[in-house]
Amino acid sequence: MTDMSGRKTPIATALAAVSRGTEVTVRCENTPSGIWPSDRQKGMASTLKIAAFAQ
Repeated sequence: MTDMSGRKTPIATALAAVSRGTEVTVRCENTPSGIWPSDRQKGMASTLKIAAFAQ
């Protein structure tokens, strides 16, 4: 993924089977300094909820 300035912002996703379903781990690198980690976490969680609902 590339941000608006052209800087690479890789996102790594890992899936693992757990007793209650699937554990999803997301790691973001080189994220813009203006985005608070808590806001990034909320955005990722929201995206995962939408993806689960769409299935």
